Amino acid sequence: MKSVVICCSQRFKAEMQEWREALEHQHDISIVLIPDFRWHSKKCIRSPEHRRLKSRSYRRAIPGLVRGHLDKIRKVDVVFILNINGYMGTNTTLELGAAHILGKLICAYEHDKEEPCREILIDKIVKTPSALARLLR
Repeated sequence: MKSVVICCSQRFKAEMQEWREALEHQHDISIVLIPDFRWHSKKCIRSPEHRRLKSRSYRRAIPGLVRGHLDKIRKVDVVFILNINGYMGTNTTLELGAAHILGKLICAYEHDKEEPCREILIDKIVKTPSALARLLR
């Protein structure tokens, strides 16, 4: 049984939930962890990061959220980067680097066409939850 953490921009919150639900129904995956975007409103999610950072409460929450998600990466077997349209933000880039340093298998939804330094850290491209589950068998 393998465990997976999904890393993505909060703009992909809905898609992340779909992947999580699909992966949780796979027999070979024991646990699926995701970032904690529950408290983020739709308005917050649609706003660019520089606008979100104007909120004092958002800035106060960031360190705990980042450290919490990095701890999830430390505990799992596989890191899945949900980079729709190739988008990978700053926090996801940080998580990708952490996963690499920790020796995790790193899968992504798409190739990174913007940054070669990120692309070389991706081990496999995976387009569906069932394909990811097959890879982990």
